Amino acid sequence: MICDLLVQDLEAMKPLPKQRFKVTRLAKVKTDKYSFVQFENNKYSTAPQYNRCEMWLEISAEELRILNDKYEEVVVHKRRYGQMPEPVVDWIKYLTAINRKPNAFKYTQFFKELPVVWQEYFNRADYDDSKKMLSTLTPIILDGKLDEATVALEVHEIQNADEFLLIYRNLTESPPPSAVKTQNTPTQLPYKNDLSVYGSLIGGEN
Repeated sequence: MICDLLVQDLEAMKPLPKQRFKVTRLAKVKTDKYSFVQFENNKYSTAPQYNRCEMWLEISAEELRILNDKYEEVVVHKRRYGQMPEPVVDWIKYLTAINRKPNAFKYTQFFKELPVVWQEYFNRADYDDSKKMLSTLTPIILDGKLDEATVALEVHEIQNADEFLLIYRNLTESPPPSAVKTQNTPTQLPYKNDLSVYGSLIGGEN
């Protein structure tokens, strides 16, 4: 009896909505010269191009979704209820800007969160090499492949960004496919250049 009633209930039920119902509210804010927005007791990052402009906050109990004036998502942060000692920053959005200031990069929270092997490398690198390595590493991080880059740095004694890129590519890029040979594949004879005809044209020896 109970099983039959359950089947009837299931048949009468309507499907759940495909999109999750949002329990949020919108608030308009303005970024400062560092492209941060203030919400309650904390500052949250947006992206470098959004300094001193109006933004929208989509606020929920768990997160802050920051939108530009066209309601396009810029970044999503976990909502912080206690007062943080520093702004809440998504450093991935700022990597391109950090490339221009490699010395300042060492004082960011993002640098402190990097694997130790990377911290050691940048601490001993000079200004030019730090800048070049940051430019090389940025697209790799944006592609979500920092772990592979760290392996390349750990297993080889890399001295500069060019060496790193060469080793990284050897580790991550697939080797070219080998030639397929069958019983019917003809034997390819080596080709030897005969330049004697050009010599005769310009009056040289045959």
